[in-house]
Amino acid sequence: MKIAEIGIACIPWALIFWNAALWEEYSGQLWAESLVPLILFATLSMEYFKNYTIPDFKYDERNCSCCGIEPNGKQTSLLVRILSVIFIIVQIGIFLDDGNGWDGIVTNLQSNSTTTVLPSDFAKFTTWASFASMLYILSGLILIVTLCQCGRNRDKQEKTEMLRWGLHDVVLGSIWLALSLQFHDVVDDYDDKHWRHLFSSMIVFHVIILLFDIMSNPNYQIDYEDKDVALWSEATKPAIKESLRFILYSVIYWCILSRLHDDSTLLVNMGMDNIGLHAIWVSCIGLIILNVSEFQADSNSQVAATVKASERKGKRLLANRSLLSF
Repeated sequence: MKIAEIGIACIPWALIFWNAALWEEYSGQLWAESLVPLILFATLSMEYFKNYTIPDFKYDERNCSCCGIEPNGKQTSLLVRILSVIFIIVQIGIFLDDGNGWDGIVTNLQSNSTTTVLPSDFAKFTTWASFASMLYILSGLILIVTLCQCGRNRDKQEKTEMLRWGLHDVVLGSIWLALSLQFHDVVDDYDDKHWRHLFSSMIVFHVIILLFDIMSNPNYQIDYEDKDVALWSEATKPAIKESLRFILYSVIYWCILSRLHDDSTLLVNMGMDNIGLHAIWVSCIGLIILNVSEFQADSNSQVAATVKASERKGKRLLANRSLLSF
């Protein structure tokens, strides 16, 4: 595969590696700034590989009912998600503004003030994020409406993939919206359990999506009738690699949840224990190695044996899905 695609798949994990180091080093300003390239490259990676997995449901008289979304719900939803990312970057820019009063809010909370009186303009810290979340929900609705109107006679696997991403955007956007609207819970007093639980639900949702991916993707189904099947063979490599990828994801999620539910410290307090930091580092390095190996496998697959047409269609559709589960 192209070197550029290797970079697209691996750079987000390198940025997460750096982001975790900055959090552990208490580099608040630089950590917030690092979120910008992380969001941009994670979005680029997600959308680039998602473009291969989401089918094109273009409008036509045979497959679409009346009022089909034109020109293509897939592209329309992409534009909406890009606008959502722009809004998030604007929101981060507001936090980075030295004159926004955020430092005063955090300092007051950390100075043993049991209750913090939030400024009247506190909404500026959440407004753009709320709009971004609503746009993400809209993106999912567009995909679902496109599926309902234009997916009547399409392949079952294609319809499942469209539904998967539509629900992904709707549910994730809804959780983000709740996190935005309840962000005041983080800094108005010491009790921020409500926001912690909301954030935990987002991580749990990601785990469910990953499990659904592993169970439904034909690439990970081992053909035990293959005469060459072995513990480490062409028939088992995809399933083993994806299982390892899921373990590495789970390690990162566990570290985040461990810090998230540490009631002995406020969420706004930076810092991380060495075990958690090194676990995230090892996981990021492991995911980078796995992604590079996927591209090497794709190059070798050019001379692989021909598979059945029906199997090839499903595998081609889902070949890059494992690279984009952020």
